[in-house]
Amino acid sequence: MRDSILYFDEIGLQDVVRVGNKNAALGEIYQQLSHKGVLVPDGFVISTKVYQEFLNQNNLKRKITDIIKGLNTSDFSNLSEIGKTVRSTLQKSIFPYYTQVLILAAYNELLERVDSDGHVIVRCSAIANGVPKINFAKQLDCYLNIKGEDALLEACKNCFISLYTDKAIKYCALRRIKPTDITFSIGVQQMIRPSKKSASLRFNLSKQETETIDRWSALIDQHFQVPMTIEWVKDEVDGKLYVSQAYSKTQNMVSPPAKFYEAIGHISYAIAAADGKVRTSELETLKKIILEDWSPNEHTTDSSSQIQIAFEQLMKKDVASDQAISNFKLYLESHKELFTPPIKSLIWKTVNSIAEAVAGKNKSELILLSKLNTLLS
Repeated sequence: MRDSILYFDEIGLQDVVRVGNKNAALGEIYQQLSHKGVLVPDGFVISTKVYQEFLNQNNLKRKITDIIKGLNTSDFSNLSEIGKTVRSTLQKSIFPYYTQVLILAAYNELLERVDSDGHVIVRCSAIANGVPKINFAKQLDCYLNIKGEDALLEACKNCFISLYTDKAIKYCALRRIKPTDITFSIGVQQMIRPSKKSASLRFNLSKQETETIDRWSALIDQHFQVPMTIEWVKDEVDGKLYVSQAYSKTQNMVSPPAKFYEAIGHISYAIAAADGKVRTSELETLKKIILEDWSPNEHTTDSSSQIQIAFEQLMKKDVASDQAISNFKLYLESHKELFTPPIKSLIWKTVNSIAEAVAGKNKSELILLSKLNTLLS
């Protein structure tokens, strides 16, 4: 279940590639800022793995590709016909049985975790992983007040179908993107019972509530280190304010490029080589760590390979530890936006595990860890 269904308290920005920008941001706030009073309605994410399994189960990649091959891209005269055929094919497809079980189990567990009458909101999130930049803002569907197991499964399928509207198909064709190369996740979240005045929320709040929103906004901007667009809702039953969505104003929180993972390989090597020799056990530790923490199954840029390749190349060249950490420092200083608090924590976890791989941390490793701590602070 871990790779297929993830609750908000299990995800953060490091999970963008399998849960999408908005879901990752909500999970990040839920995990990191709830202790400071910021409220996010609880929920879970149906990861990109489920979408891929849905495609594979129904042989949809081949079917969709064959249908879209017939699209007239000069004037799009048959766009409506092509779109209707693709959507019909998806509508006839079914989730694997075990996927249905996982989704419904997560739904029922969510209802036990929250004060809810069973209604949830179901949101789409297309993820441009390994393809040119895309922006499906306002093109994908969002379903409100979904209640019941059958309704939830239907909403999830409709989310997948919304990636193949006529507008979305044309959008991809004009950019020479294969729709089947785009991966997909779904956020399922407790449905807040909004006031009728939610559309003008800021104009119908007390001074205390307005101050709360301002304080939470500052906390979120500070944590993400970029200006954020934040959507709010007030529950008409419990009277509480909630963050319903949060996303970057200036840039998508996209999966880091390959060079980023190479930099992780460099800092990992720097720690391993601190005592002048990289042991086989340290390399094996690196492999284990990156497979567990840096490489979701759906990660098309293959972060684990990038980290390991960089590490092993430095080993072959017998690069000095100081040089490797200098390489990492140069990358960090020129790409600070990629090094979010969760990423820094993950880097710290990785290098500490490597340092302890053989017989605990030695003096040389402790010195380099101290340097790294300064760089990451």
